[in-house]
Amino acid sequence: NRLDLNVVNDSLVNTNVASLKADVTGSSNDLTITEVSGLNIVAGNDVTLNGGDLNVKLNAGSLGGAGNIAVGAGTVNIQVPNGAVNLTTGTITAANLVLAARDTSAVSTSVSNLAANITGGGLTVAEANGLNIGLGVVGANNVAATGDISIALNAGSLTSGAGVNGAINAGVNNVTLDRKSTRLNSSHEWISRM
Repeated sequence: NRLDLNVVNDSLVNTNVASLKADVTGSSNDLTITEVSGLNIVAGNDVTLNGGDLNVKLNAGSLGGAGNIAVGAGTVNIQVPNGAVNLTTGTITAANLVLAARDTSAVSTSVSNLAANITGGGLTVAEANGLNIGLGVVGANNVAATGDISIALNAGSLTSGAGVNGAINAGVNNVTLDRKSTRLNSSHEWISRM
């Protein structure tokens, strides 16, 4: 079962569905989804906002699928405390991505700023452009995982700066930065492996 949502204004929806298609057409209006179990964004059934913020929280299960999430200049905030986020076929397009999950997760992105916390596994990020670590707000300044972290940039630079002081922390695990066509740019030591 799928929820097709087409609205203009800010919306808050509690769901119990298998997949979601959503379009919020009002400028800078937000969408908050609270799902009781797992959720898929199916190819061709995208989630789009016109510059607003998208907040997705799953009480159980994982977030996956091959569809796209696009919010323009808004923020995508994904909270999956009992599962993983696997969105690698479609792309998350936003100014900011805040990602929290329990299990090993992988995302394809086109975002400016990233903050992530994976409490029970690793994280793989494939970014279309340059990427800044951290959003400059409390609780959203680092990329951390209890497994390996891999960040690959297709273009641009991987940065941490502008007062954000974001860090990448994989604990005792490995950090892989694919920068074949990019550069690292930071004024302080911000990648840690303990």
